[in-house]
Amino acid sequence: MGTIRPSAAQVPARAEELLSSAYRSTPEAFWTLAKLRGDDGFDRIELAIAHRWTAIPSWGLSGWDLGSWPWVVIFHRATRHAYELAHNIEGDVTTYRYPARALRDIATDYLAFVHWKDAGESWVDAVENVDLAPAHLRGPFSSERFEARRAGPF
Repeated sequence: MGTIRPSAAQVPARAEELLSSAYRSTPEAFWTLAKLRGDDGFDRIELAIAHRWTAIPSWGLSGWDLGSWPWVVIFHRATRHAYELAHNIEGDVTTYRYPARALRDIATDYLAFVHWKDAGESWVDAVENVDLAPAHLRGPFSSERFEARRAGPF
């Protein structure tokens, strides 16, 4: 099953806008506590899991690395009223809340693309920006999605 995307009227003009202050939320206290204790990235992952966050290890059709564990980790969480994203860079955490999963996934597309570009990954060399990225670079990785690619083009 493919990722459901919101209509054009529901999406900001650029994916980057989904990481603006309009969607930013206050991180929970445990993030700050982990930083003050000097927890490393793997410790923060365990602590986040205890707070119902999921560390997202891979993204896109082929499951490319998302972030640079343990230094850069992206987390997702679904609550009763929102879809949340946490972007952890060496203990500095920024959190976001979205009314729809598709918006959170588009924000994650942007973060993935930026990290891949910064790392000089070959699969994004020819792509100018995330708003122009082909579908195989976007959306959550799943084994079902990966296997389905054999049935046809991206």
